[in-house]
Amino acid sequence: MYKYFATGDVYKGSFEHDQRNGYGVTTYRNNDLYIGEYADDLIQGKGKFTNSEGPYYDGEWLKGIHHGKGKQLYVNEDVYEGDYVNGIR
Repeated sequence: MYKYFATGDVYKGSFEHDQRNGYGVTTYRNNDLYIGEYADDLIQGKGKFTNSEGPYYDGEWLKGIHHGKGKQLYVNEDVYEGDYVNGIR
């Protein structure tokens, strides 16, 4: 199932109670991409967010924030792999 947002973002995936739940893919208007799990319309669980310019975060999420184990590739190509708590490594 697809959902088109007024912002220009497009979601393809599972819904429950008219919210993103389960596995899905969001393509953002600026060509950023998220592939992974959702809960109660928020990025939550395991997933990969890729910036349109290449950097990415691949790992665990909690309410849309990096939380748990993850790997971050930065614009300058530095890499961090480890734990995040509420978006902080």
